[in-house]
Parts: sequence; structure tokens; C-alpha cells
Amino acid sequence: MHVGWCLDLGASRTPYGPLTGILRSIVTRLGVERVRESLGDRPADDRLRATILNTLASRHMIAGRLEQSLALGIEAGELALRAGSDDEASIAANVRAASHSHSGRLEDGFREYELARRLGRGSTAELKYRVNFSDLLTLLGRYREAVELAEEGLARSRTYGVERTSGSVMTQNMAVPLLELGETERVEEMLARELAQSTLRVFRMYTTMTRVRLLSWRGRHEEAAEILRESLPAFRETGTVERQIWYDTVVMEVSVAESAGDPQGALDAILAMLADEGPVLLHQRRLLLQSGWIIADLRAAGRDVDAGRDDPRGMGGAE
Repeated sequence: MHVGWCLDLGASRTPYGPLTGILRSIVTRLGVERVRESLGDRPADDRLRATILNTLASRHMIAGRLEQSLALGIEAGELALRAGSDDEASIAANVRAASHSHSGRLEDGFREYELARRLGRGSTAELKYRVNFSDLLTLLGRYREAVELAEEGLARSRTYGVERTSGSVMTQNMAVPLLELGETERVEEMLARELAQSTLRVFRMYTTMTRVRLLSWRGRHEEAAEILRESLPAFRETGTVERQIWYDTVVMEVSVAESAGDPQGALDAILAMLADEGPVLLHQRRLLLQSGWIIADLRAAGRDVDAGRDDPRGMGGAE
């Protein structure tokens, strides 16, 4: 099974819904590069090629390969416009917006998100916009706006019948900013409902991250640490292909260490993040801001945190 088969189905007018689901499975199984090679110069209608390129661009985005996702998003957008497909053009703009934003080009990112919003009329395009833009708003500290956008998206996911998939992501995109706003009881209620329903593994991982943070916030660091230990193998495996999951691991480690009264352990986790050679996303922003408080605590306790500042990997062990 390869992407050429999808092109044959597209030529035979197979409905796009099932076809894109098949394509996502192929990309997951074979990988982005092999699917891109399979596409080649094989003839296909522009809308289908835009769908395929959007899928590939999204996988690059999830992995943190920002320039590759941007390039494919540009190509997919051109094909979608030529085909007259507003939804595929919206999804392409969404990918470009995320690529720009995580590369630090926020003005370009906001412009592309507005385009995605205007063009996205179908369920997939609309929900992708709401998921990604609410996530960006949270990363930028615009928590109330993020909650409002995700809450509207959750209601829409129920209307579209995708509450266990897109709706699960919307729930987390509400829970994270609500936690930052200190609305812990509301977050607990949301997590209880989310854990009670069956959902995909990756979505349950998002719930786990929020649960660990919530328990840490409550001072229940032993419970949080146990969940973290049980979850680490899955997070590390998925984190090799989904960069946000990799950052979620760091967030959990920092939260548990701080809750346990171990600022040095929290700082070590952040320093390990900085020493990592993988893609850098906006998720670092909050952790770097948080590190200022951690360093202040260590200095107040008489710790020499400046000893290894020229070598982040050596700084963590400073006494």
C-alpha cells in the first residue's frame, strides 16, 4: 500500500473523508520521506495532491521540522487555490501559521491563522484552526482567549461527532490555560470526564501531562511522580516523532521536582532541554520564564548557579 494507491482512488472519485484517513495511516506507517518519494510526478487532481501535501506538512510540523512543513504548506496552498478548495487552502495556511509562529515570526503566523479562519468552512479545517491557534495563544500567555477559542471548538467537535478525537485535544487546550489561571477545580472536573471516555493513546498522553501538573500544583508530588514514572516510556517513544510530547515530558519533570521542593532537579530538567539538539519550539518559552524563579530560589538558598552558565550541561550540578 502506498500513496500511488490513494491517487488511483482519488481519480476514481472515492470520497475524500475515507481517503484522507487512509492517507494518514500510510504516512504514519511509512514515514514522510517515503510517501513524498512515492508521490513523485504521478498525475492527480490538484485537490488530492494538496490533501497529500498538507498531510505531509502536518507530520513535519508535529516533528518540529519547521522549514520543511512551511515549504510543503506553501506548495499545498497553491494547489488548493488552483483547485478551488477553501478547506485545503485553510489547512495549508494553518500549517504555515504554526511553522512561522514556532520559528519566531509571530506577525506572519497571526496573518496566516486569520486566513485559515476565513477559509475554513468544513469540520476538519475549522477544528484544525481552533486546535492550533488556541495552543499558540496559550504559549503566548493569552489564556482567556485560548480558553474561549478551545471551548467553542469543543462544542463544535460535539456537533461534528468527533468529541473523542478533536474534542479531546480541545479539552486539553482548555485545561492548560485554565490551570495557568488557577482554576484547578474546573480542570479536575474536565480531566475526570476525559479519563472516563475511551480515546486514542496520544490524546490520553496530553491528559496525563495536565494531570501530573495538576497533582503537582496540589502538592501531591508523590502521586504525580508515580504517574510520571509509569508514563515516561510512552512519552519518550512518542517524543521521538512528536516534539510537543517531548516538551511535555520536560514540563512534567519540572512540575514534579518543584512540587517536591527540589529546585535543583527542576533546573536540571530545563538545562537538559537546552542541551538537547532537537528542534526548538515555542514550548521552551514558558519553561525559560519559569527557570528565572527556580534560579532565584536556588540563589536565595545560597546555591552557586552561575558556576556552569557557559556550559548548560555543567550548570545543573553546581553546588
